[in-house]
Amino acid sequence: FHDRAVGPEAVSIREDKLIADKLTRLVKEAGFKYAYTIIKKSDKLFFVACDLIADPGNKRGTFYYYEYEDADESFFNAFNEETPIYKTVTDQWGTVRTVIVRERTPNGTEYLACVDYDITYLEGLLRKNLFKSITTVLFFLLLAVPIIKVYINSHKKYLENLRDSETKFRTLAETSPIAIGILRQDHYIYVNSSWVNLTGYSKEEAKKINPFVVVHPEMREQVVKNAENRLNY
Repeated sequence: FHDRAVGPEAVSIREDKLIADKLTRLVKEAGFKYAYTIIKKSDKLFFVACDLIADPGNKRGTFYYYEYEDADESFFNAFNEETPIYKTVTDQWGTVRTVIVRERTPNGTEYLACVDYDITYLEGLLRKNLFKSITTVLFFLLLAVPIIKVYINSHKKYLENLRDSETKFRTLAETSPIAIGILRQDHYIYVNSSWVNLTGYSKEEAKKINPFVVVHPEMREQVVKNAENRLNY
């Protein structure tokens, strides 16, 4: 069709009507406002998708080979694009959201396949989708409330058990006659009273000394002498 649509009389009125019927069905079924195709000739754009008229047996469709005089620059640029162009276009027919796709016939003729959406239709779809999204989010939030409540209760119970365990450990460690020291890397993070009594260091001092050279204060002088004797030997 687009290979033969090269002038106002190039395609028969009957074929105009067949194309118009197909596009009309497409517009109604898909919710478009307009569906049309455009060709370029001598740096001008022409509609080649016809329009239904009252007397299709004797007259051509309104837009068959109709020059698009106020065409937006996007339509000219679309002939150089491989991907679809989405554009809000305002012309003598109003403001619409347009999708422009470059097509090519088997014989190599390039044309644009275009559809227009009514802006108000798109806004309605956006509002509808927004309402669905909000409803969905609220629904899942309501589902999540029991889960969150269970998690909070479980976490609370865990903290209570942890505090109970820590209290029991400290009570046991502090009353133990055995010296207990807990190391983290190269320093003590906890020592009990028996450790303090055994080593002579306070609990605060224990956090600052090297845990691998702990010597009771009363034995330090002797230990130093022994070390010096060994070095001299």
